[in-house]
Amino acid sequence: MDSTLVFIGANKDAKREILNTFLQMASKYVDENQGNLVSQTGKILFDGTEVSNRNTDIIYLDEYYSLYKELILKKSYFLFEEVLEIGSQIPIITQIEEINDQMSKFELLMNQSLHEKYPELSLDLPYFSHDALIKKFATLKLDRELITSRKMIETFIKLVSRTISQSGNRVWIILDGIDRHLSQDDFKYLYDSLVDISRDTQRLNVILFNVDYALWRLNIALEDFIVVYKEIQQLYPINEMYQSIERHYPDSFIIDEENLQQRILTVIPYIGYSEVVSLSNKNMVILKVLKKLLGDETKIETSFESLSSLEKLFLED
Repeated sequence: MDSTLVFIGANKDAKREILNTFLQMASKYVDENQGNLVSQTGKILFDGTEVSNRNTDIIYLDEYYSLYKELILKKSYFLFEEVLEIGSQIPIITQIEEINDQMSKFELLMNQSLHEKYPELSLDLPYFSHDALIKKFATLKLDRELITSRKMIETFIKLVSRTISQSGNRVWIILDGIDRHLSQDDFKYLYDSLVDISRDTQRLNVILFNVDYALWRLNIALEDFIVVYKEIQQLYPINEMYQSIERHYPDSFIIDEENLQQRILTVIPYIGYSEVVSLSNKNMVILKVLKKLLGDETKIETSFESLSSLEKLFLED
């Protein structure tokens, strides 16, 4: 696949199963309270190779707080490596050796007391290294009141870029409805920045679920869209979609590819949708043609309101 993959369509259960497969693979990033959302089945193949969290880092962003959590100091999170590098530049070896020396004395005293009651038991305390101290005991706090969402995104982008440059792993970033928690400008900045990293490194993929943002503004190729309804269908490139729609259109079909792609991305979320749809008359025709092409047999309720002559004149003015 290219840098982006978009799952779209009205079958929410099927989309959830697909998302759950990603979350299962990325279990090291899933909170305990999300465990009930994780599917126990399903595999992901990339270039014919099964993907696992050993060779791919998956970052799941579904709300503003999840972006914040990615900047918290944890072993599996990007900022951990940054803090380790900073700490390694500080001459604290002597202090750490003193800590280990005191811990050894404490271990000896504990074992002496323990053996008086339980001769068969002994206590082992760990040897501390610089990395172990930070990994197990350090916490990093980020004051959300002192940082804007744009600054947080900029920091996140820097950490993603740094991680890719220093590791051999591919990174997949799942954006699941996070556009609802960001301004439109911030969401587009986040997406465009990730695409730039993908283009420069060839080791980052962005996967979109449940996006309300106007997708045609993101300049994503049609073949990067997966429509999830009764079937799971990948769209064709715009030139092939144009030819197919033109053959099935009930009237002469005069529209350029850019406008057609915008119309397709406006109506495609309603594939598999069986309730009332509110679209312009032209888009409703495009939707019906697409439903036929994709074999979507769900019925939609349509109603067309005619305009009076004065209303038409008002719109034309």
